[in-house]
This record gives sequence, C-alpha cells and structure tokens, in this order.
Amino acid sequence: MRTRSTAMLAAFALAGAALPGVALAQSERTARAVVAEARGMIEANDRAGVAGEAADVQTRARAALERAEAAIRDDNEDRALHAAGEAEALAGLAQATAELRALTAELETLSAQ
Repeated sequence: MRTRSTAMLAAFALAGAALPGVALAQSERTARAVVAEARGMIEANDRAGVAGEAADVQTRARAALERAEAAIRDDNEDRALHAAGEAEALAGLAQATAELRALTAELETLSAQ
C-alpha cells in the first residue's frame, strides 16, 4: 500500500513538472499564430498597394512584426504577443486609412459631377 501511494505521488509530481512545459509550448504556439495573422494582414496591405499616410502606418506595422519575430527567436512569448498585437493593429489601421483615402477620392469625384 505504501509503495503504491509513493508511486502515485511520484506520478503526480512528474505530471506537475511537465505542465509548465506544456503551458510554455501553448504560449509559443499562440505567439506564432498571432505573428502569422499580423504577417498575413501586412502582406494583404502590400498586395493592395497602400500609399501615403497608410504606407507610413504599414511601415510601423512591419517594424512591430520584426520585433515580434525577434522575440519568438529569443523565447520571449509575452513580448512576441505584445509586438504581434501591435503589428496586427497597425496593419488594420493602415488598411482602414487606405480605404478612407479611396472613399474620400470617390466622394470628391462624385461631388465634382
């Protein structure tokens, strides 16, 4: 009975020691997923050809993405998530700015008629 209890205690201790590793792997996967989403948004903006003020925001998004990728290489998932979130937000702002510029140009064209 005592051996059985000791074995169960050892098994729980090993399982508990493995859990932080599992959590760390999960946070790394999350960071990589957010980086991939940000990269996709930035690439979509590049294909759409953002210009003017939107291009400046796009440049800032690209810099934040580079910081996120560097943080992943350095195994700093928290910093990677923060920088990737910033890159994603900036890429969204660049897209919205480009759309606003296009709509403003369209409105000016319609107003001139």
